[in-house]
Amino acid sequence: MEFSPIKIAVIILVIVVIVWLYYHYSSKCTRDSPCPPPTNLYQYLPGKNIVGDDIGFYPNLAGNIPALENMCNGMMNCFSFTSNGHLKYSADPSKIVSCPDLYIKTNINPASTYSFYPMSNIVGENISYNPDLRGNISALEQLCNSNPMCLAFTDAGYLKSASSPIVNQDGASLYVKN
Repeated sequence: MEFSPIKIAVIILVIVVIVWLYYHYSSKCTRDSPCPPPTNLYQYLPGKNIVGDDIGFYPNLAGNIPALENMCNGMMNCFSFTSNGHLKYSADPSKIVSCPDLYIKTNINPASTYSFYPMSNIVGENISYNPDLRGNISALEQLCNSNPMCLAFTDAGYLKSASSPIVNQDGASLYVKN
């Protein structure tokens, strides 16, 4: 059987894609050697992942849950991570699919001047919409602090002129000034 250069290139490409998918989506945690549970700051969802919303991918930390947890804790805009090394700026349950293990942050830095309400929003009361700052909590906090009318903001980039009523809303996270 003779292989043309195109067939060889296609075979190599398929092998590269398979290897990439394996390393990208596999975890060092297995049924025989499960990932350790996180501290009480995270909800552990074995075999789950959030589609997209990646801050970064750290394959060298795959399976090192304490290191991933510390890295996520050090970022105000990190709300979850996977056991294979993906840090996420979302904890949106509507985006959860089966895949590596998922750890969702249950609270944020208590020293913050804002209270965090995951999967919550204030309907209306928008001062401005800043889509370029979506997920950049530090920048949104600074923007809200610089506007005397701002009492809250969402991770999607909306500044709010009210601090209530707070309603449940999938896919949104709310920060209200203390």
